[in-house]
Amino acid sequence: MSEENEKTHSNNDDDLDEEEFDISVYASDKAIFNQIQEIKRIKDPVTISSMQIRLSKLSNLKGINLFTGLIRLDISNNQISSLKNSLYYLQKLTTLNVSCNKLTSLDGIEDLECLVDLNVSHNKISSLETFSRFITKRKLRTLNIKGNLIFELKQFDYLTG
Repeated sequence: MSEENEKTHSNNDDDLDEEEFDISVYASDKAIFNQIQEIKRIKDPVTISSMQIRLSKLSNLKGINLFTGLIRLDISNNQISSLKNSLYYLQKLTTLNVSCNKLTSLDGIEDLECLVDLNVSHNKISSLETFSRFITKRKLRTLNIKGNLIFELKQFDYLTG
């Protein structure tokens, strides 16, 4: 397992109080998953702007709501089956990667008003109906839904506002 904590100062070097932190936790080889199963509380979670927890055994997002400063979240290659009731407080989130999980719906993304890039590829999603509540007032530019269970062309009607 490789763990990396990077500290990135804000654009104003004189203002040391404004710091952003990135957290990355991932296995070094796809065949070797690490053992992270839950998001634990850390000091000052609001200062975290980017988080990667990939190739883990994470099955839910309990505790993610404390990281209200997140802009980028990559929780790909885990065992997450639902986003519902998990992402509401992540109002700054612009990039979300939940590819290669066990998602069956997109319920929960409707709360992400700043979302620009969304990767939900290689899950078990069979309906894009959630997008009818999501797409009309959002800034979404990139959507990856490759490798899901979408077999009917009428599902793509939900992608238009």
